[in-house]
Amino acid sequence: RLFRQQGFANNPTIGAENEIIGNQSAEPRARKTQRKAKGDSGVIEGENAYVGPWAQFEGDTTGQTCGPSAEQLAEYEERMAQAVGTVDPAQGGKRSKAKGVTSYAAGQDERTLFHGQSERDYQGRTYMHVPSDLQHDVSDQTCYAPKRLIKEWKAHANGVSAIRFIPDSGHLLLSSGMDGLVKLFDTHASLKQQRTYIGHAKAVRDVSFAPTGHIFVSSSYDTFSKIWDTETGACKQRLSASGAVPYVARFHPDDENTVLVGQSDKKIVQWDLRAGEIVQEYNQHLGAINSLTFFDANRRFVSTSDDKSMRVWEFGIPVVIKLVADPAMHSVPAVALHPNQKWLAGQSMDNRIVVYSAGERIKPHRRKEFKGHLTAGFACQPA
Repeated sequence: RLFRQQGFANNPTIGAENEIIGNQSAEPRARKTQRKAKGDSGVIEGENAYVGPWAQFEGDTTGQTCGPSAEQLAEYEERMAQAVGTVDPAQGGKRSKAKGVTSYAAGQDERTLFHGQSERDYQGRTYMHVPSDLQHDVSDQTCYAPKRLIKEWKAHANGVSAIRFIPDSGHLLLSSGMDGLVKLFDTHASLKQQRTYIGHAKAVRDVSFAPTGHIFVSSSYDTFSKIWDTETGACKQRLSASGAVPYVARFHPDDENTVLVGQSDKKIVQWDLRAGEIVQEYNQHLGAINSLTFFDANRRFVSTSDDKSMRVWEFGIPVVIKLVADPAMHSVPAVALHPNQKWLAGQSMDNRIVVYSAGERIKPHRRKEFKGHLTAGFACQPA
């Protein structure tokens, strides 16, 4: 104890009791930390303000602002911009020359890259043509649990954020990546990559096909949602609202000219693609929007958010008709509708897949829940 307090003490070794261990000339080590003064009970703010029993210990920096200064942050951002090769808008959106980095300006002209030998076969058909053995009623198809790996694509430089099969036939697969690219694959015949869609300056968070599959929408952290032609790769429209990040975008199942976009500013905006403007806003959530799912013959849709709630809306009417929230409820960042239109399956962030009825009353089904995945902190998307 003396050694801890003073920095020196007698040697405890037998036969060396008179020797001193440590440095006697050194300053005594710091004693037990003392609390600061309680302050004057008549002073509320400023010097000598009253803190009572909540006074901090001497040298305690809890609650104080710490970290790099504004100058240090500016220097760091400048250094990182040079490292990743961010494009200067004055360059007109040209590709960066930084080694090993592909970076694009937010305002650049979109472009596409076809990876096959020919865009059309001998009959003039593109990859959009549904193979003859898939031209049947999908409802008659029997589905089985997968048993073996058929194909693995390594096309994105970074992580894959979303994958979507083309509606009805499912012979094409669309993927969005954290490298800012969207890619299309043939999953039926050649099992090869068909096309790359280039036009986002930052990571692409979500992609979604229109009901016919001829167009799709991509949502990126560069604050843009873009409408693409699946066949030609042309960007048909750019959507951006008040600089908010679009987290999820969905076409209305009965109208390809209507797109719902869930944003980081707690709003759901409804775009009319013919007019190119927002025609409705749904803004009763308290957190960023994570998912949008249509049900009830597409008359209603359910939205989930970081505020740990699910809200049901009548399409076109910005008033919540049902709020699903519970103190023990976790955020549900991914939701899928059952093919029979009666159930909603959602990935809860407490490592469960929860099930809700999708009839007139939206309520959780306590006896239908699935456990096993460790997905807390990262959404496992049900499909």
